[in-house]
Amino acid sequence: MEEKFRNIFSKHGFNISDDILNKFILFANVLLEENRKYNLIRFNSEEDMIERHFVDSYILSKEIDRGSLLDIGSGAGFPGIILAIVKDIKVTLVESISKKSNFLNMIVDRLCLNNIEVINSRVEDIDKKDFDYTTARAVASLPIISEYSMPLLRIGGKLLAQKGPRYKEEIEITNFDFLGSQLSKITEYKIMDRNFYIVEVVKISNKITKPRKNLRKIFSSQ
Repeated sequence: MEEKFRNIFSKHGFNISDDILNKFILFANVLLEENRKYNLIRFNSEEDMIERHFVDSYILSKEIDRGSLLDIGSGAGFPGIILAIVKDIKVTLVESISKKSNFLNMIVDRLCLNNIEVINSRVEDIDKKDFDYTTARAVASLPIISEYSMPLLRIGGKLLAQKGPRYKEEIEITNFDFLGSQLSKITEYKIMDRNFYIVEVVKISNKITKPRKNLRKIFSSQ
């Protein structure tokens, strides 16, 4: 698997250290084993898993400095665990499904990652605030994750949302002013020869202190 990791990361222009590579391989091996039991992620091959999940998460690290990060709906740990491995940052993983949060705790223990906290909860029930970053990957539409994120960020903090080709439609229906935020930057990248986008939203004021209830119902009815 080492050669597969090196070749695929190199294809994207990344040269990862031996220490990071070893952690990635251990993470991947445990994930492959547990995925047979719980279907944590979808992939067609080891190469597909490395590019679709590991590289895709690693790309996000280029938008992050030091500080604190909340990963919303962490699932199998992408991008949160990858970011905790490669960056000097305190990461909080929020996952409401117990079998997934149990898996996250297993990975944290196996990789000896002392910069990660796992919380088995819905994001709207989180009490911690003033994060420097929030991330969300394949969780919900931009207006929903923005409304979850803004109460949890410090002023000047950033939501980094990884999105597919419909990102423009999601931007159009996001009320940035209502959320006390503004669209800051859009970064395009390729995974599996498809275009993806990092949508960066910056918190500029404390307009909302908590998300509205039943957000998914609100936006599904619009």
